[in-house]
Amino acid sequence: MPTTHDLDRLTHRAVLRADEGRELIVATGADRVRFLNGIVTGNVAGTPVGGGCHAALLTTKGHVVSEMWIFVRPDDIWIVVDAGQAEPVAAALARYAIMDDFAAAPRRDFTLFSVLGPESAACLTAAGVDVGPLADGAKLGHVDMGAGELWLARVRQLGVDGFWLGGAPSAVAGAWARL
Repeated sequence: MPTTHDLDRLTHRAVLRADEGRELIVATGADRVRFLNGIVTGNVAGTPVGGGCHAALLTTKGHVVSEMWIFVRPDDIWIVVDAGQAEPVAAALARYAIMDDFAAAPRRDFTLFSVLGPESAACLTAAGVDVGPLADGAKLGHVDMGAGELWLARVRQLGVDGFWLGGAPSAVAGAWARL
């Protein structure tokens, strides 16, 4: 249970959360937007490149298979799921993609952490991570940084705004060390 001090830091300053226990699925193919829009609860078709949506994959009976955060990119779609879900979710998506130009595969060389709280943008900027337009941007807005080595997304977790910083484990470890 969080202490009063932890809650104060979260609501008034910034808190770092190590490996979020999340995994990444990369969806590709010409039908990726249309296919995902028809199979998950989020509005993928209405999400612009650089934006994201919160969604769920459901069974035909309406039972939740997985919660997911979908990020639309120029050439693919990134789907962030809870730890242990990348393989089964990618397999479930593939089962439904019968006549579609769609593929989904877990990306194993990806990790992320959170910086949450009202001072999260300043904390990241001080560590050399320019949050740029995402500082006051829309939730689930995202950008590639540092020649694609790092990825930054605007999120809301634990009732506060902040960021996910993700990428290859070595790049993420370097950013974590600067914080």
